[in-house]
Amino acid sequence: MKKSASIALAAMIFSGCLGSAYAQTTGAISDKNVSVIYLAEADKGSEGVHSVPTITHQKILQAQEELRADNALRSFLQQKRVELNNVIIIEKAANGDRIVYVR
Repeated sequence: MKKSASIALAAMIFSGCLGSAYAQTTGAISDKNVSVIYLAEADKGSEGVHSVPTITHQKILQAQEELRADNALRSFLQQKRVELNNVIIIEKAANGDRIVYVR
């Protein structure tokens, strides 16, 4: 019984370590169905995990408008210490989650 409990505990600790390493590698912070991608981190070799969308002036304006209209998203990003004026694109994933790209 002790052996299986030890194995379960080791598995939980090991999986937690891998999860944090993955987040650091990709430059993504995931919580409340929002992923924040810092473009400087995405370009450093995330090995294709995140493809950076084409940045246009129109997309930047749309992202800033969405931030002004969505208090919950704005509050969440501020808690994560994201500079709101650096948000350049907000995409919606197929599952409804949001992907926020920050320069």
